[in-house]
Amino acid sequence: MNFERFTTLAQGAISQAQSLAVRDQHGEVSSLHLLTALLAEKDGPACGVLAKAGLDGARVLSTAQAELARLPKVQGAAPGVSRDLTGALGAAERLAQKMKDSYVSSDHLLIALAQVKGSAQDVLAAVGADAKTLERAALEVRK
Repeated sequence: MNFERFTTLAQGAISQAQSLAVRDQHGEVSSLHLLTALLAEKDGPACGVLAKAGLDGARVLSTAQAELARLPKVQGAAPGVSRDLTGALGAAERLAQKMKDSYVSSDHLLIALAQVKGSAQDVLAAVGADAKTLERAALEVRK
């Protein structure tokens, strides 16, 4: 995985996800942390894609934050990267290539979170978001 191929905003979201895991003393940085970080910027690309898909970004964020609050705390260890987050980052890279984009952006990350089985996909599914809907919305936003 080449993080130099991620946009500044995407890199910032990944860094923020890690900071959330450290702050909340979670054992892993998961897809749920990344989803929360992507949606924390209310005027950001991820919220724009959700809005275009007819979904309320604030509702998705509050659902994700509630799930984060339920995660167990671990003391004395730096959080590792979860399998679902690793899978989502790889899926985002593949999606960027498929869409013929030079860089992996926040919308690629959001769509990948809806594709890869994990806690973020569960939250997105609970509010009615799936990868195909988000991909269509992202293409609409780009027009």
